Amino acid sequence: MEEGALSGSAPPRLGGSNPGSGSGALPERRGSRPWASPAAALIGLALLLAAARWIAADPRLQLPCLFHAIVGAPCPLCGGTRALAALAEGRLADAFGFHPLAAAAACAAALRGLWGCARALLGKPTGNLPLRARLKPFLTWRLFVALLLANWLFLLLRGS
Repeated sequence: MEEGALSGSAPPRLGGSNPGSGSGALPERRGSRPWASPAAALIGLALLLAAARWIAADPRLQLPCLFHAIVGAPCPLCGGTRALAALAEGRLADAFGFHPLAAAAACAAALRGLWGCARALLGKPTGNLPLRARLKPFLTWRLFVALLLANWLFLLLRGS
């Protein structure tokens, strides 16, 4: 056994720094790639946009919305694929017209991925955005539901 294991002392942190060493941030792991997570987010978004464009271009891949077929009104997600396909083609106004929430979420994800990659390339921590609100999960879900309902109201008023 190690010498400090029985004495109740905490094991040393990664990189050999101790909690009271004055550094507020956890050290990077050896061999870590701080750009990997933001780059993976950008790659995932690019794949999502490519898939949406592919689906929008081929009518055989477009599944009908069952909610719209039964009720006759757009569901909360109606227009999301068209919005992402429009974004992939660079038609920003059309994307926000088809589904504002999907377009805004994709733009926010792209900006966050670019921000993270830029900070990683500059050698800065990629963790949190500077003005990021620290929301509790319950409040986050309330905000998400409110945005989804507001988006659905937009879709209902616009007609589809």
